[in-house]
Amino acid sequence: MITWQDKKHPKIKELAKKHWAEIFWVDEASIRSDDPLQRIWGLKEETSIVKTSGQRQSVSAISALSNKDSFWYHVYSGRFNREKFMLKLKDVVPKNEG
Repeated sequence: MITWQDKKHPKIKELAKKHWAEIFWVDEASIRSDDPLQRIWGLKEETSIVKTSGQRQSVSAISALSNKDSFWYHVYSGRFNREKFMLKLKDVVPKNEG
C-alpha cells in the first residue's frame, strides 16, 4: 500500500490534472436475506411459527465517488462481472466529462 501511495498514485493524480479528469474510487456490495428469514425471538420454551415465502432475496450495488464530490451509484441484480463493470463504467464517464 505504501508503494502504491508513494509511487503510483502521484503519477495518476498528475495525469488526471493534466487532462482535467477526476479520479473515481469504486466499490461494489451485495446484501442477502438468507440469515434472518427464519430467525425469530420469542418466549423461552415456546416454539414460534413464522410464515415465509422461502424466497431468498438479494440486492447489489456499485458506487463511485471522487475527491471532487462527484458521486454515482447503480443497483443491479445478478452477478457482478467484467462485462457488467464495463457497462456501468460507460454510464459514469459521459456524465463527468467536460
